[in-house]
Amino acid sequence: MKILIYFPGIGEIGAATLIAEIDNLKEFSSGDKLAFYLGIVQENIQTLI
Repeated sequence: MKILIYFPGIGEIGAATLIAEIDNLKEFSSGDKLAFYLGIVQENIQTLI
């Protein structure tokens, strides 16, 4: 938990919430997939023209 609170915008409550929400980090094959799961980034939607 200590390493998470060094990120800007993540305090003790946010770090505890992340740890509680994410059971096993090995379930995510990449950081991008983890970020998408957390809602940090939006899905890249491309349209066909």
